[in-house]
Amino acid sequence: MITLQGKYVSVAEMWFQPPTSSVKGFDILDLRQVESPPEHARCHQFSTLLFDLTRTEDELFSDISKGTASKIRRARDRDGIEVYSYERDDDALLRFAEFYAEFARSKGMSPVSFTYLKACLEAGELVLREARFSEQDETIVWHSYIASSGRARLLHSSSLFRNSNDSSFRNLVGRANRFLHWDDMLWFKTKGFTTYDLGGWYTGSEDQAKLAINRFKEDFGGRAVTEYNCRKPLTLKGSLYLLSRRLRGKD
Repeated sequence: MITLQGKYVSVAEMWFQPPTSSVKGFDILDLRQVESPPEHARCHQFSTLLFDLTRTEDELFSDISKGTASKIRRARDRDGIEVYSYERDDDALLRFAEFYAEFARSKGMSPVSFTYLKACLEAGELVLREARFSEQDETIVWHSYIASSGRARLLHSSSLFRNSNDSSFRNLVGRANRFLHWDDMLWFKTKGFTTYDLGGWYTGSEDQAKLAINRFKEDFGGRAVTEYNCRKPLTLKGSLYLLSRRLRGKD
């Protein structure tokens, strides 16, 4: 369970599991990606792609598209990509946050919430995975994951190919990113996780950028599911806070 202390309320956040009676001492319970909405909670649907990690490595790889599989093999066998994993590592979190901030600037996005990721790390539910180009000893891709209840859920994927005009380097980064996703699956599988979650699936038809991300993700296989993100007040203060957010159009 991830615990967060805001300016006005305290929040307990749980991923992939229904609420339990043991959640006490907080104003709000956030439930992330649960199968069905609990009572007395405000919920929104969330779609994503799931992969069954109980299948064999060969079965998982057979679902990957031909083009993506070729890029993964090249990154693994020829590009000199090295992968590192970090759990409960404050230094790695800082390096990831700095890398992501530069990535976010290149895309006009907001940086990650370091406070939130620090809370995830302290709860033992954050895993960071780094891909480095060994020839230049350079980090080129980072992934972050929520790892809880047997599922690994992608939170962030960041790379800096937009900063380069070198097409060969941009292609290298693209291959490294695909290889890192595949290596992530295998790493979590060896750790006993049963589900890999690519962190979202766009169900619309108009946003071309999101459709492009869909195409990238579906090249790995997986199955689309719809789950629920829910917020449930646990105290009067929590109820008033959530009501205030709704009245201000923030929820």
